[in-house]
Amino acid sequence: MSSPGRTAARRGRAGEGLTEPGDLRAWMDARSLGHGPLEDVVLLTGGTQNVLLRFRRDGTEYVLRRPADGAFDDQIIVRETRVLAALSGTDVPHPRLLACELDRSVLGFPFLLMEPIDGVVATEGWPPGFADDAEAMARVGVSSVEALARLSRVEPGRVGLEDLARPGDFLERQVPRWRWQLTSYEQVEGYVPLPALPVRTVERWLESGRPPSGAVALLHGDAHLGNVMFRQADGCALALVDWELATIGDPLLDLAEFLVCWPGPGGGGLCTEILPLAPTVGLATKEELLRVYGEVSGRDVSGIEWYEVLAAYRLAVLLEGSSARAQAGRGDEATGAVLHRVAVSLMEWAADRTSCGIR
Repeated sequence: MSSPGRTAARRGRAGEGLTEPGDLRAWMDARSLGHGPLEDVVLLTGGTQNVLLRFRRDGTEYVLRRPADGAFDDQIIVRETRVLAALSGTDVPHPRLLACELDRSVLGFPFLLMEPIDGVVATEGWPPGFADDAEAMARVGVSSVEALARLSRVEPGRVGLEDLARPGDFLERQVPRWRWQLTSYEQVEGYVPLPALPVRTVERWLESGRPPSGAVALLHGDAHLGNVMFRQADGCALALVDWELATIGDPLLDLAEFLVCWPGPGGGGLCTEILPLAPTVGLATKEELLRVYGEVSGRDVSGIEWYEVLAAYRLAVLLEGSSARAQAGRGDEATGAVLHRVAVSLMEWAADRTSCGIR
């Protein structure tokens, strides 16, 4: 969960969110992507890391995704572009990539154009009508987990993404990698760190009980309900979105993060300050989600508890990054405080799980 999620869409001026909308028109003209002005502009947010702009041109709707102001890591857009292109032709539900531009000189930032998804998101609570429809609520979890299971079957080498894999054992490098990132925040002036005891408890437990790595696959890297678009009519997952953290590794980590944030029976429900999704009638149980994932993916999910602790630890570290930036004056202070509280809760939950004797 790299950000608190999207806010509600709002209508804006043509070109809002763009420095030079005329340059985008010229770029689209050169690629035969309609003609004329940008119309019916709707500015969305992609959280703290990205900006989403929806508009119509020549009768066709588009979604433009670009880094947020002040972001200079072009590799985020490069990665997302590659992943979306690679997913074309698979059975993984995702936004269809239409075009991309990685040269900053065109608009001042890299960007990609996607086909809009006619669906709803659950970043500010359950979409209207969902909570009163038990069948729709049941589909929300099951169809999301089915999408993650389909993703786990994507072989990186078959879709040209094998170079996203890093050397070495994926699970073995997780604790050192995230420990390093968490420690790096201490260089930020004014940073208030996470409580040390639960952090060290979780790290020791993860390293002492690490399971053997299974076959690697493509990971979404930010798997939670806020990154799924649903069909309004029946709650079916239409697309996994926000692929900026995609990587190659053990796909059970995606499932584990989803379960840590899942508000249904047996789920962790740990991110309600970020995703205000209250438990409600019809939500699938953790056991049901595990069964569906295992059946669709063909993977053994019996050791998921270890992955849940890793997912909570990793997510806490990621949220602390945004919190540290806010504490340094490079982000919204109130949002940073919320993210820090959630990170503390995640780490304490993970530490509590280690004392339950799970393996």
